[in-house]
Amino acid sequence: MKKIGLLIKEEITKAINERLDKADNFFVVDYSGVKATGLNDLRKSLRKTDASFLVSKNSVLRRILKERDCEHKFLSLIKGPIGLIFTEFDIIAVSHIISQFRKVNSNLEIKGGWLISKKRIITAEDLNSLSLVPSLASLYARIAGGLNLPIFGLAFGLRQLLSKLVYVLKEIKMKHRPVKG
Repeated sequence: MKKIGLLIKEEITKAINERLDKADNFFVVDYSGVKATGLNDLRKSLRKTDASFLVSKNSVLRRILKERDCEHKFLSLIKGPIGLIFTEFDIIAVSHIISQFRKVNSNLEIKGGWLISKKRIITAEDLNSLSLVPSLASLYARIAGGLNLPIFGLAFGLRQLLSKLVYVLKEIKMKHRPVKG
């Protein structure tokens, strides 16, 4: 029979590996000083963007990342109570969520991130900079608005021309009406 501690490590290892297999990126945050209710709020917010938050034992995480050829510089970020934020798609939306969460819970510290597909470290400053970029949905809305504007202008212009034409035709009709009397 296995010890409980070993079973917990195996479950954490399994959960981290599953998320790393799906994720394109993940971030390391220091959550010391953040209440459990705050972490639950962060988890809920992250789920909206298909991201997830997981707390891990540092020794387990270091072993997994070494097996996946993660850079030594990144492994040095894994100190103290850390949480992992995994994201598959929109790194900008996740950076917005972290930034908004940090406004309420200033104790959350971004340590850095790892872009899995590019095998590249992303610093806390990089992630803060990404939070200033508009979200993907916002950019799509701007593009749609930009494409819609010329069509709206054309429709408005044609409406004005038709209004003027109707006005001119009414005036012509009034001039050619026989005078009674």
